[in-house]
Amino acid sequence: MAASSDGRVDHWRRFRRLLAVAATVAAIAVAAALTGLAVQGIELRLPLVIAVTVGISGSIMLAATLMGLVFVSARSGHDDAVKALNEPRRSRWPWQ
Repeated sequence: MAASSDGRVDHWRRFRRLLAVAATVAAIAVAAALTGLAVQGIELRLPLVIAVTVGISGSIMLAATLMGLVFVSARSGHDDAVKALNEPRRSRWPWQ
C-alpha cells in the first residue's frame, strides 16, 4: 500500500498507478492490433490507425478510470458515509 508521510493510505496515488498500468496495457494492445492488421496485409492508412488507437486506448482507459474511481470511493470511506445515511430509511421496510 502506498502510505503518505503521516501514515495514511494515499488512494489517489494508487489510482494514478492503476491508470499508468492501464495506459501501458492500452499501448501494448494498440501495437498488437496494428501489427495484426499489418500482418494480414491491410493497408494502414492514417484514419484506420487513428480509429484503432482511439477505440482501443479509449475503451481501456475508460474502463480503468471507472474501476479506479470505484476502488477509491470504496477504500476511502465515502461509501460508508452513504450507507450510514441510507440505513435508517431501509429499516422502515419490513421485507428488507
